[in-house]
Amino acid sequence: MIVGAFILMIAVPLVLFALGFRASDNEGRVLAARPEFDPGEMLDSAYYREWSRYLTDQNPLRQPAAEFASWVQVDIFNESPSGAVVIGKDNWLFLSDEVSAGCKDEGVLSLLEANPGAAATPRSFARLDEMISVSDRLNALITGTGRTFRLVVPPSKVSLYPDQLPSNVRNDAACALAVADDLADDLDARPYGVDLLRPLRAEEDDAGLGLYHSMDTHWTTHGSVSMVEQLVDSYNPQLWQPDAVSQIGQDTIFANLARVIGRIADEKTPRYRVNRPGVGIEAVNAYELDPATGNRTLIPATERVPAFVLAPDKSEVARQAAYFAMGATPVREFISAPSSPNQVIAGDTFIVHDSFSWMAMDQLPEYFAHVTLGYLYSVQQEPWFVTALQEANNVVVEIGEPSTFAFLRDDSSFLNGFYDAFVPDYQGQAIEMASLTGNADIEATQGGWITEGDDGQLVLPVKTQVQKGMRPILTVTLNSPDATFASVFVGDGQGWNADQTVSRNIIAGDQTVTFDLGDFPAGLSLRFDPADEAGVSVTAMSITMVPDGTAE
Repeated sequence: MIVGAFILMIAVPLVLFALGFRASDNEGRVLAARPEFDPGEMLDSAYYREWSRYLTDQNPLRQPAAEFASWVQVDIFNESPSGAVVIGKDNWLFLSDEVSAGCKDEGVLSLLEANPGAAATPRSFARLDEMISVSDRLNALITGTGRTFRLVVPPSKVSLYPDQLPSNVRNDAACALAVADDLADDLDARPYGVDLLRPLRAEEDDAGLGLYHSMDTHWTTHGSVSMVEQLVDSYNPQLWQPDAVSQIGQDTIFANLARVIGRIADEKTPRYRVNRPGVGIEAVNAYELDPATGNRTLIPATERVPAFVLAPDKSEVARQAAYFAMGATPVREFISAPSSPNQVIAGDTFIVHDSFSWMAMDQLPEYFAHVTLGYLYSVQQEPWFVTALQEANNVVVEIGEPSTFAFLRDDSSFLNGFYDAFVPDYQGQAIEMASLTGNADIEATQGGWITEGDDGQLVLPVKTQVQKGMRPILTVTLNSPDATFASVFVGDGQGWNADQTVSRNIIAGDQTVTFDLGDFPAGLSLRFDPADEAGVSVTAMSITMVPDGTAE
């Protein structure tokens, strides 16, 4: 009987597959593609593994089987099928990292200090101090150029709804919750900080559990309205109009945590919009980025997913796609048409954001004259990111609470774009190229240097320095035949110190890049390694002192 059941289990999917039935692709990932038939690969085990993955993914009964297994484990045994998800009260789902990556978990802290790229991000008090210090630095850098800066931090689901956690993990979350409260205090005390934890907790009195999705990591459109309100208030407390917010039917989202535990669940919640009389929307545009040129190109409306559409009378913009289907790559631009200029926040506003802002994209244009939104994970390493920052009058960084600690840290490459964009606005001190000395792999040219081998290094005539309230930035103008990297490090010998090195990715062609030297000890020699290949020319260098936000 067991053998018969096993044969039936194998035979039924094969028969369904032969009849043309295929597994659905609604798991939030790309299913394995069919391998090309190649007789020459018949003796290669990797070839059979490719076919195994394909047939497994295309098994028509795979998802029903996964859902059944999930139902047994969750509803019968009250256990999570995945270590990445914690099952809370009333089948609420939480990301495990948001529960356990707190400062008491020394194992997690040790792991992440050794591997900063790990998934979990500990919310330790030391990390909080570093994050606020970096934020103060960004604020001083940006506002010093005459622009405004705002940091918006949507709280984690755990921080807002700890009572929905199961009792056996609440102690694990205690430290992360304490850090979240301190973060809210720190943001509230700063002119650039937009605290959302306290306003959302106040809103919870009326909304109950309706501010975040029960089976997803993100907030609902009710929660995103609070973000828009607090951001608008930070610019002009007289602008916000509560009666401009209304409920318009339901919103359906692709519940990401449900997928992790093997369930297909499109969660429905009330949908909220912001529509202000007298404020229309002139245009909604989507752009793709060209890494080679650093430019953005308009995507014709006929060629893009219509995630946002204008009302026929241009009175408002509506999101018509679930957030997961919107696509992370397009840069989106909204231009409003107010009946009078003082109805909206003036100037060009650039918001670099994560997935929380997706729920607010059709709410923000009602209050901003011109707002451009770039998805953090898609744009931060693109040359256009620097252009967008330079063109902005108002710079907004929106990052969800756990990720904030990963991006706003001293060694984060996320800061590079801000230095590249704003350091040129400050007065730098040029370094005479003739005063540099090079090794055998780099040769002096008219007005600069060019690498002759893959280990060219230049010794700078200046040493590291520390100045109260200021941060030294080295700016280098160069040309590279290919995309590669460049490094600045300290020391007098031929080796290099990995702990005292700043590296930057560089693109092919002409460019100017910056290196933050603020964490180097004072009084040490500096060396510059243009790249790991020949043909890289260096034509200009300068040292610029920029404010770091620590001056009293």
